[in-house]
Amino acid sequence: MPRPPPAPRIAPPTTATRSIVRRRFGGTGGAARPRAAHDHVVVEEPLEIVLDGRPLAVVMRTPGEDLDLVRGLLLAEGLVEPGRPPPRVAHCRSGDGDARQNRVLA
Repeated sequence: MPRPPPAPRIAPPTTATRSIVRRRFGGTGGAARPRAAHDHVVVEEPLEIVLDGRPLAVVMRTPGEDLDLVRGLLLAEGLVEPGRPPPRVAHCRSGDGDARQNRVLA
């Protein structure tokens, strides 16, 4: 009898994913037996962009390359001239963890 294929390996969570516990109920003869399995789901979070001390926009994004996203948005919106050095862009350093990770100053 052939061996079943190995179970797929689940990568550890990244900043773009969150680990969840999925519970299924099932069984034979109407007996419900819970079965738990860990899974990862992609998240989407808001990112506030502050330009020269004033809020510019809030965009939804998958966390990750936030600073490059902001530089590209500023260039695409004509707020930065092509060929000039990109503006200094950084995550906010004040507030709680979510505020710091979800706010970029340019």
